[in-house]
Amino acid sequence: MRLNSFQHFLFIYIFIFITAALHAQQEPKFTMYWNNLSIFNPAVSGLIYRQYASVTTRHQWACFTGAPKTITALYDMRVKPLHGGIGVNYLFDELGFEKNHEFRLNYSYQIVFENHCILSLGISGGIMRHYMEFSKLETIDNDPYIPQNDEWVLRYITTGGVYLKSRHWEGGISMKQLYKTQSRQKTEYGRFEYPASRQYWLTSAYTIDLPGSLVARPGFLLMTDETTWTVDVNLLLMYRSRYWAGITYRNDDMVAFMGGIDIAGKFRVGYAYDVFEKSLRKSSQGSHEIVLSFMTGGIIAN
Repeated sequence: MRLNSFQHFLFIYIFIFITAALHAQQEPKFTMYWNNLSIFNPAVSGLIYRQYASVTTRHQWACFTGAPKTITALYDMRVKPLHGGIGVNYLFDELGFEKNHEFRLNYSYQIVFENHCILSLGISGGIMRHYMEFSKLETIDNDPYIPQNDEWVLRYITTGGVYLKSRHWEGGISMKQLYKTQSRQKTEYGRFEYPASRQYWLTSAYTIDLPGSLVARPGFLLMTDETTWTVDVNLLLMYRSRYWAGITYRNDDMVAFMGGIDIAGKFRVGYAYDVFEKSLRKSSQGSHEIVLSFMTGGIIAN
């Protein structure tokens, strides 16, 4: 069945909107980002714990077809002969007809100052398998400007970062795509290009000791690709270094509630639920995020 001019225009508009949305969220967002921070800043590898392993799964905009789904897995460890830490991490991200698999190796060089303050410089390198399922798109008369076959491309990934940690304050900045790459797919009338934007992260947190075995930890995360900006402002409350709960506000009208438990100082289980603005709340069941972690030996504390 052929489409009339209005339907043709509507299809083109929807396709452009989806393409723009894909470009706007090239990097996944995490509410409890501090549990997998070394994925975005390699300077954190081996800095906070002597050994640290974590798995995070996130389902964003539940009930939406093609909604983002993300899984991360990482392992970091402190290596004294290298004067720093090493790490390995994996990230899977799915959004619509786009799937990404990333695998990276991290190294951090740590400089210890007085008063238990450590400056860490990190670098990471790896590969990403970028897969686009164009065959799932229903085009108009096999539109030559849109690839008809699935495409996958391997990209090199390089990330650099700096992180400073003391007993009460910590913060860092990192940049992904030190060397920009892009995917290209030839069509009958040209090329379909999907560039990889350079990404920046800036994060900070401060620990405040309160009466009654309570600890407050305000913090923030800024993420940008030089076009769009995302800012998370959060507050965590911890009781006896075991139970924790918190709230996050994101500048795109999102509020998240989170909570978890640290068992014997070695195992962590956490859950976060994101609530969106009213227009999305009616059709989405929010976003769900779960984290499972194992850690030993806090560097700063020892």
